[in-house]
Formats: sequence, structure tokens, C-alpha cells
Amino acid sequence: MKNEDKQLHVRLPEEVYKKLKVRCVHEDTSIKDYVAKLIVESLGEYSGEGQPDRWKAAKESKRRR
Repeated sequence: MKNEDKQLHVRLPEEVYKKLKVRCVHEDTSIKDYVAKLIVESLGEYSGEGQPDRWKAAKESKRRR
């Protein structure tokens, strides 16, 4: 079975979007990756296996700082 990513479109109030954008800049990540990570974590499935390589790399680079 082919694993295909799905898209999710979300409307946010402008003030919430601005705060989200600032947070993502601070954490050096994209909004897409940040929101996807939050969703996966909230579902209790973020265990280190099967996560995209970019999440692993971001996590490792933060540990080195």
C-alpha cells in the first residue's frame, strides 16, 4: 500500500497566525512541519519511529546547541 501524505487547510485568525509564524521562526522550522509535529504528538504517535527525516535532523541540531 502506497503511503501518501494528505493536505489539511486551516483558517486562523490573523493574530494567531502571526504568533505561529514568530514561533516557527524562533524554532527554525516551517509552519507546515510545526503543525504536523503538533498533531502527531497530540495523537500519541510521535515515538521516533517513522518520523520524517527533517524532524529527526531538527531535533538533533537543537540538542547540539
